[in-house]
Amino acid sequence: MDSDMLQKSTQPDNLKVFIQENLDQKVSHEPASEIQDKILFMINNISASNMDVKAKEFTDYMVMKRASIEPNFHELYLKFLEKVNSRMLNKKIVKATNENCKVDSAIFHKRKKK
Repeated sequence: MDSDMLQKSTQPDNLKVFIQENLDQKVSHEPASEIQDKILFMINNISASNMDVKAKEFTDYMVMKRASIEPNFHELYLKFLEKVNSRMLNKKIVKATNENCKVDSAIFHKRKKK
């Protein structure tokens, strides 16, 4: 991701800085604007009363829609979690990962029996 693309994006400045500082490899594209909008919408709508729900939505999204299909970004996602430094978020990510693995395993075994 070159600096021109970062400046043209609609991401908050701190996210741009995080990506620029932690991206070890060239990326040919930014996430689609609809994905960026979903993430920003989720973050902008967090409140004390819905924090657990939003954390669950975020962890499910990160595990099922991003990390499970983008292995080349695993290191970046891990660095992001380190920066956030939240035991609760890490615990929820591990739980969502385990749940996703169980679903994948069940699908694999079901297909294997056919």
